[in-house]
Amino acid sequence: MQAAIREVAEETGCRLRESDLQGPIARRHVVHGYSDQVLEQDESFYLAIVSPFDVDISAHTEDERITIMQYRWWTHDDLRLTSEWIWPHELVELWSLAGDPGSWPIDLGTQEESTILDVH
Repeated sequence: MQAAIREVAEETGCRLRESDLQGPIARRHVVHGYSDQVLEQDESFYLAIVSPFDVDISAHTEDERITIMQYRWWTHDDLRLTSEWIWPHELVELWSLAGDPGSWPIDLGTQEESTILDVH
């Protein structure tokens, strides 16, 4: 949970407490392919319901500043209907699980992600 809290703060500026997180709602094993290395890790996804806030990207790394093209608040329908690249790809499915904690955590299996080419 501490990693999730830290990541949310680094990525968005939002400061969460452990009590703000629900889940995990999903888990996966992921293989990240970068231009110079391959990393494998296990990831857990949590749910946090927040009010809209001003996103702060000052903690982004140089690579994140290059690769994250934009951010904005989305509705569930916006995400469901978009043709934009969204990460994680299952975000709409995960959001849909918010009201069904009895189904948590779902297993997303082993997935590959690459900064070299789109593997999906």
